[in-house]
Amino acid sequence: MAVFRVEVNDKQITAARDGLEGTNPANMENALETNFEFWIDNDTELNERVNAWLVN
Repeated sequence: MAVFRVEVNDKQITAARDGLEGTNPANMENALETNFEFWIDNDTELNERVNAWLVN
């Protein structure tokens, strides 16, 4: 079995990961906004409606 050793430095790793972070502003251009207050206020009613729909 052949074993290969590849040496990379921090600069190469940073360049390879650039743009992949979840907090990168470019990743937010097509993101959907989540309104947590809406889900807190409406969670019970929406779950009841979905469950009623599933039963039918």
